Amino acid sequence: MPDRLDLGHDTLIRGQSVLPSSRGAAGGAIIREMAQAGDSVYRFTVGAPDAERSSVWRLWTHTPKSASSGTEIYLAMRNIAADFKASLHASGSWRVGFSRDDHPAAPPGQDRAMHKWRRPEEMAPGWTRAFQVGVPSKDVVRPRLTKHAADAKVHWVQRPAARMGVFFDVFIAAATADLRENLPGRDSMGTRLIFDAPLATSETLCLLVHEDAFDDSHIPREEIARQAAAVAAHEGEDIRAAAITLINDGTWAFIDVAVDPPPDES
Repeated sequence: MPDRLDLGHDTLIRGQSVLPSSRGAAGGAIIREMAQAGDSVYRFTVGAPDAERSSVWRLWTHTPKSASSGTEIYLAMRNIAADFKASLHASGSWRVGFSRDDHPAAPPGQDRAMHKWRRPEEMAPGWTRAFQVGVPSKDVVRPRLTKHAADAKVHWVQRPAARMGVFFDVFIAAATADLRENLPGRDSMGTRLIFDAPLATSETLCLLVHEDAFDDSHIPREEIARQAAAVAAHEGEDIRAAAITLINDGTWAFIDVAVDPPPDES
């Protein structure tokens, strides 16, 4: 199960000049609709509420009333979930992109989906890796502006040691998959299952987590800082970015980046 990251240069900054924050009614309406429909919502982050922390991420599902169409799966940084997300459709058509064609941050005249691909083959019998969120230890930092209270709805994962990272892997497990004794990477990397939810196809949505070394040398931090400079003047909270990249096995991933992390780790 390869986990070294070959980082690309697609970067989204949460903020008004690049990608508007979703603290308005739209984001709340989406979450309320999902909850009322009885679909699954799972929130996760790295760190601790009163100390260093990463962004909060949301993984959620939606099964239309006509269950024959299957269950849709979505993944996003919580504060921009109404604006930008990964959409893993039951049809097998998967994408990362903006929520609508006329979104102010979407390139004019271009497809709102930045990347499109088909559901891949199983990486191991019964297991399809769908997406990954990588959080470098360096980017788990104490907020300077935003106050965060403990949230019982958020699953907190301990910050890893210096030069390590936490990797959250979204998997779709076949009905025959063993969710207890046969997790991908369980023996070699200490992979743990922290969330699972049934899908209309009789498969199971799974979120696995593990720690591993994280080489962040290819994260375009200077470009992120340049874009964030204009954003910071308009935002009343700390600015973070979601860098979009491909893992070397062809899986798409978000990298959770702090705009102004410590210069180095010892």
